[in-house]
Amino acid sequence: MGFIAQELEKSFPQLVHTNQEGEKSVDYSRMVPILVEAIKEQQAQIEQLKSEKAALEVEIKTLRSEVMTRLEALENKASSSSPGSK
Repeated sequence: MGFIAQELEKSFPQLVHTNQEGEKSVDYSRMVPILVEAIKEQQAQIEQLKSEKAALEVEIKTLRSEVMTRLEALENKASSSSPGSK
């Protein structure tokens, strides 16, 4: 299992070597720092998304509470103004 040298060469030409016969190979040892940096970037994105999700959950909870309060007020108003309630 590995990377296809021709595909990797498009983004990271410094990691691909071509021998005299034109065969391509990948220098996997030079790939480690690139992969570690990519993982760090992904982790930062994950943390940002977790933070955004938590903020949205709080907003949803607040909005849900507001909707329920307004609904209860409307129901109370409707029941107090209905013809048999006086």
